[in-house]
Amino acid sequence: MQFLHPAFLFGLGALAIPVLIHFVYKMKAPVVMFPSVRFLRQVDRKVAKRQKLQELLLLLLRCLALALVAFALAGPVLKQFGNTPGSAGTAVVIVLDDTYSMSARDAGGPVFNSAKSMAAAILNTLKPGDSACILTSARKPVMSRDLTGLANELKGIEPSFSAGTLGAPVGAAMDLLRETEAAQRELYVVSDFQTRALDIAQTKIDWTARNFSAMFVPVRSAKKENLTLSNFEQISPFAAVSTPFRVRAEIVNRNNAPANATLKFRVDGQAAAEQIVTLPAKGKTVVSADLRLTKPGWTAVSAELGDDPIAADNTRYLCCDAHAYLGVLICRPNPQGGQSRGFFIEKALNPGNMANTGVNIVTCTPTDFSNQNFDTLSAIFMVECGPQDEDGRRFLNTFVARGGGLVIVAGNGSDVDGFNKMFARESDPAGPLSPAKMTGTWGSADSDIAKDAPFQNIRDVAIQHPLFARLRRGDVPVDLSSAAFFRYAKVEPYEHSGAQVLARFADGNTAISERGYGMGRVVLISSALHTETTNLPYKVGFLPLIHSLAVHLLTPGRADNLRVGDHISLQLSKDQASPEARLILSPKEKVDAKADALGAFAAYDFGPASLPGTFAMEWITGGKTQMRLAAVNVDPDEGSMEFSEPSAQDIPGARLIANEEELLSVLSRIRFGHNLTLPFLLTALAFVLGEAMLANWLAFGKTVKPSESGAAD
Repeated sequence: MQFLHPAFLFGLGALAIPVLIHFVYKMKAPVVMFPSVRFLRQVDRKVAKRQKLQELLLLLLRCLALALVAFALAGPVLKQFGNTPGSAGTAVVIVLDDTYSMSARDAGGPVFNSAKSMAAAILNTLKPGDSACILTSARKPVMSRDLTGLANELKGIEPSFSAGTLGAPVGAAMDLLRETEAAQRELYVVSDFQTRALDIAQTKIDWTARNFSAMFVPVRSAKKENLTLSNFEQISPFAAVSTPFRVRAEIVNRNNAPANATLKFRVDGQAAAEQIVTLPAKGKTVVSADLRLTKPGWTAVSAELGDDPIAADNTRYLCCDAHAYLGVLICRPNPQGGQSRGFFIEKALNPGNMANTGVNIVTCTPTDFSNQNFDTLSAIFMVECGPQDEDGRRFLNTFVARGGGLVIVAGNGSDVDGFNKMFARESDPAGPLSPAKMTGTWGSADSDIAKDAPFQNIRDVAIQHPLFARLRRGDVPVDLSSAAFFRYAKVEPYEHSGAQVLARFADGNTAISERGYGMGRVVLISSALHTETTNLPYKVGFLPLIHSLAVHLLTPGRADNLRVGDHISLQLSKDQASPEARLILSPKEKVDAKADALGAFAAYDFGPASLPGTFAMEWITGGKTQMRLAAVNVDPDEGSMEFSEPSAQDIPGARLIANEEELLSVLSRIRFGHNLTLPFLLTALAFVLGEAMLANWLAFGKTVKPSESGAAD
């Protein structure tokens, strides 16, 4: 038991009053002398003892009544559990959800302000000696006894652009509480409790902590008409100043009613196009636009929606390297009558005439590969062939390492040893250029394919990979499994070197694989893309696959696929690397990173991205400053306006707090236990009434029997 106002316990000294009255001021009968006492009966001693017990009982009732009044004034409370020996005070961890959904504006302003008010109210209930921690996506789990400083820090906390779930921070909070010595441990989760974020029950968390209590504090907007710019991507296979640059934006309406919005496109911050968009209730709309890239080099492109309750998901960014001259080299064997082995790839990259994509296709054979001007090229397709000499191999490796894209189209007619010697040389300092080495072939080598010839289909496609971005468009994604492959090369991916298998044949063999090499990428397609090998060129998925492949290859690294929280990094070949590189977040904020040697390359890690936007990375090569852009976007799912009510299934025994009044009421029980003031007062009143009734009965309720009369016979 504890007392809220222990000073009133000094009132127990009042117990001396009835004791003094009983023993000091006890009434005595006057002594009357009789000339003779032989006629008086002897006083019955049993009656005297009974009267003494009755007086002691009255004294006890009076003392108990006074004691209970003193205890009641002292504020007695009863806690459910005892405190840990040697511990004192209260330890509080506040998990403050700062994801960008908490920036939603309501009639009273951003809901995050209400969340901070609740957090401040929790801190105000603490007293000197208590400890607390405010845990957000950017704050580390550290307890502090400087409550004033913590309250001041709380005022400066703003919603982030992150998107996360609650399981991880709640788990970190519990770990911190268990490590903290305190008489009382409290966990507060202040959040809007989005349905997508409420994963506490699915997270493995140890809830065992002595004197532990948990509270849910829902704070959310009553408005649900949020619009989210969920996707923004490049449609044009290549970025060139000579042709329109087509982009595609997807907008999601979170509201139950139709909505109208204005969508604006910008190129390097300048207005480029604008459209009025109508969105169905709980639906989405796709908008395409043709933009003009006015100058070659890295260009920032953005799409922006008008204002709504959540501003963070109204803008998305992408960056592209615009080319004044866009050259793609297709190296293939000499055609022996009929179509060349790269015919369908050439037509897919640039059909010409009205469908001109701006791509300048250059073709060559393996014998004259080394004579090409690689400085004018953006991508190279090696179709069922490879460089004929070491110079060509060295040129190809350097081209990719500096950011070029390479597609290796293998066929079952490829020479296994020759392929591995040119593309899969593991002894190279940077590792093999190819994502895999060739181990053999599958299928018939006949040029004419019989109708009943065995074939394989593509299965297990990593459809979320950027390589298949154009296959995911529309309500029904393009399915590659309808294409038949009658011959292909068997390969073994270098997964230990970072190679990824992006698609497999039905028999489990690798169909498409990829590996990063320096600043560029290499994609290996295990089958020739010609009708003598497969019917894929006749399928609807062929064109979007080649276009998606081209876009993927001309986007070095993961720069324009980054989300807030991902690491911004840069990788350069050693001949281009400088000791340091710089990330420019704003004119006043810059981050420097030192080169980390990775074989023949140098990597720079600038840390996780905390803001969306397009950011420049700079380094010095040959005395000249080089630059490229990285685009960072928010997670569009965080814009969801679907909420759930947390329950005891999420945190065992957790209470739901709606406002500050409920908070204070719950804390009075949690920290101090059940208040016994009223029960003590009622018991004291009962003792007072009982004493009065007993005293009255003893004084007036008895009748003297004749046999007990003091008169003599």
